[in-house]
Amino acid sequence: MTKMRDRGESLIEVVITIMIISVAVAALVTSLASASRSSLSHRRAQDTDVVVRDYAEAMKLSTSACVAAAPYSLAYTPPSGYTLTGSADDGLFDGRSGICPAVSTVQVVTLSVEANGSAPASIQLAVRTP
Repeated sequence: MTKMRDRGESLIEVVITIMIISVAVAALVTSLASASRSSLSHRRAQDTDVVVRDYAEAMKLSTSACVAAAPYSLAYTPPSGYTLTGSADDGLFDGRSGICPAVSTVQVVTLSVEANGSAPASIQLAVRTP
């Protein structure tokens, strides 16, 4: 009678193979989750940047025909979930309306936008009376 050789894998080989595959899959899932979070964070920052630039464009339009000591107001409504704030170095702007500076001066206006779950974005503008 010939002896049959044992063919196949032992239990320890199967367990080690499963462990190696599990570690590889866990690393893949972790990297995909990290990439997804990073992408979402970048998207929120980009959206906030777009809103602050739209706010600045509204400011430019409001003050384009500015006359010294004349009031102006912004006609900009942000998307839902965004908070607008604004201030001027001379205190003549409250985020929505202001007073044009004298002909020889420049009003530095800081516009800020903040959204839930995103870092605030801000921009500075110089308002001059033409």
